[in-house]
Amino acid sequence: MALSNLGIIDATSISNEQKRVILTIVDDISWDTTPEEKKKHIKMIETKINNYFKYITTGQVLDNYPESVGYGVGIVIQCKYPITVRVQEIYAKIAEKFKQRDILFGYFIEPQEDETAAEDDKEGDE
Repeated sequence: MALSNLGIIDATSISNEQKRVILTIVDDISWDTTPEEKKKHIKMIETKINNYFKYITTGQVLDNYPESVGYGVGIVIQCKYPITVRVQEIYAKIAEKFKQRDILFGYFIEPQEDETAAEDDKEGDE
């Protein structure tokens, strides 16, 4: 699943230890693009987050995962590429708004492959 599939939940995990359901958005689109493409990217993320919010607030998450009754909920964005300062600011605002609704919100950036190691791997394949 990926960001371009706006109407679906990319991944769901349940932590019985933390008593929390985590909904993950997979952002597999680079931010190293034109200003127009960045605006489109932000719109896609906003739409996906709003869809996740509806999924939570309408009770669908409990319908799909009845074992999570009484658990907290969180939304995490798994970023394939580094994000911009502007996106960090947007995420901070979203986190603050969701905190008021007892919904955790956060993001993480996947570790980037070391280009030197990637080049070494290519040389080894020849």
